[in-house]
Amino acid sequence: MSRYRFRAVAAALAVAAVAKPISSLASDNPAFDEACKNYYGQENDPSVPLGNASQFCDCLTSYYASVDLGTEALDFFARTYSDDLTTFMHDYPEGETWMNRSFEAETTCKAG
Repeated sequence: MSRYRFRAVAAALAVAAVAKPISSLASDNPAFDEACKNYYGQENDPSVPLGNASQFCDCLTSYYASVDLGTEALDFFARTYSDDLTTFMHDYPEGETWMNRSFEAETTCKAG
C-alpha cells in the first residue's frame, strides 16, 4: 500500500471513529417507523419519556425482527398507532397474534 493510500485509509478510519452513530434503526416498513415515532413522540404512552421515543421504537423494531415479523405485521402495527383497531382488525387474520407480540415487545423494551 502506498504511503498516500495508507494516509487516506487512516484518515477515513479516524473520521469514522469520531462520527456520530446512526441514531435510529429503520425497519423494513417506513410507515411503521414514522407512525411509531409520531405516536411515542407525542407522549401517548406516559411510560415512554418524550426524549426516548426513537430509542423505544428502535427497540420495538429489533424485537419484531428477532421474532421474524414481516412487512404485513408492521403495516398492522403502524395502523394501530393512528386508527381505531376495531375498524381494521378483521382485515388481518393474524392480528390477534401480532397484538400479543406487540405487548411482549413493549414489555421487553420498557424493561430496558
